[in-house]
Amino acid sequence: MSPALGLSAHLAATETYLGITGEQQDAWRDYSQALIAFIEPPAADARAEGDERPADQARPLAAERVAQHALARAEKARALLAATTALRGTLEPAQLERLQQVDPGFGPGPHGPRHEGPERQQPGPRHQPAPAR
Repeated sequence: MSPALGLSAHLAATETYLGITGEQQDAWRDYSQALIAFIEPPAADARAEGDERPADQARPLAAERVAQHALARAEKARALLAATTALRGTLEPAQLERLQQVDPGFGPGPHGPRHEGPERQQPGPRHQPAPAR
């Protein structure tokens, strides 16, 4: 399953879990769409777009392509922040607390919000100090 489809399913279930009302529906949908757009990788044709150029121009440098990708991602981040701010303004405190409990972490490993519980605060075996010699 694609990450965007998995997130869509999570958001649909979260909508029910939070009890999103009719008055909150537009803000919820804007938030959901912005979040999905933010996590989706660029389409294959958008990635190749950076290589299209007039015949009289040299192929873009890798740094230029990376910068263009970052700018596109920044636009998605701005849209997500705006949608999140709008959603916060419509949710009741109990709904916001529930959303924070089921908020999806991003990326694998112990870096996302889902992995910040007390059980993760204890150092694991690989974090133990080396024995004294």
